[in-house]
Amino acid sequence: VILAFDECEEQSSPCIDNFSLCCPDSTGHEFNWEVDTFGNYGSRLYDVAIVGENNFWVVGDIITDDGEYNAAHWDGENWELMGIYSNTLDLFGINYFSENDIWVTSHCFPYHWEGETWTQYHLNNMGLDVCVGLEMWGTSSSNMYFVGINGAIVHYDGENFTQMESGTDVDLKDIYGIVDDESGDIIVYVCGFTQLDETVILKNISGNWSVWFQNPYEKYVNLNLNKISGPIISIWLNELNYLWAITYWGLYKINGNNSNKFDRFPDQNAWGGYINKIRGVNSTDIIFAG
Repeated sequence: VILAFDECEEQSSPCIDNFSLCCPDSTGHEFNWEVDTFGNYGSRLYDVAIVGENNFWVVGDIITDDGEYNAAHWDGENWELMGIYSNTLDLFGINYFSENDIWVTSHCFPYHWEGETWTQYHLNNMGLDVCVGLEMWGTSSSNMYFVGINGAIVHYDGENFTQMESGTDVDLKDIYGIVDDESGDIIVYVCGFTQLDETVILKNISGNWSVWFQNPYEKYVNLNLNKISGPIISIWLNELNYLWAITYWGLYKINGNNSNKFDRFPDQNAWGGYINKIRGVNSTDIIFAG
């Protein structure tokens, strides 16, 4: 299921008299979805990179009668099933910078395409005791962050992988960032949770991680209208002042300076299943899927 969400605040003047003055229309209301099915029962797709209208990449585990694959590419007319590095290797994430600069991750390791070959970076062989294949984000292949289980975060500067102190040992599920146009600072958020333990949001400004929000299981499992509730599954932002987060208790718009200030959009009928990811174009054009 894929859902689109449009949000605006009507409460403040002059929106009450003329709503369009304060809230621009969303980018679209009518969605015509085409469903493409990959593989047999048990196949899964975990991530997608949309390069252009006729250039889509998806990664996961695709099981067919003819064999197993872990990626597929759409060229505008046909899907081509692919085996990246190893056909039987499940892939969890993809980040596309150019046709000669693509990153994918397995459960624990990053892989990079440089135009001719796929290179696996076996971080354990580099002395890093980490498993960081759940998600990644970066501004370029010289500034990449990889996150994974037990609070693991690794940064790649184009030459070296460096393990970073996250301040938590929960499993980190998602990462997203933004560049401050005025200061040039890169602000990155990471979220995650471990069932029966706690849920967190981490914040990084210019290289320093801090636990920006945390809530233990016994507190997040039940709805608290005064606190972000539920396991924080995915995050997204496109402006410095707000962070979007989704849990099974709702969609949260959180003040970027204070995690205790937020709006919650609790339309439970909108997501009857388990949401895995949130992404968007702007604050009036958000999509989440699961």
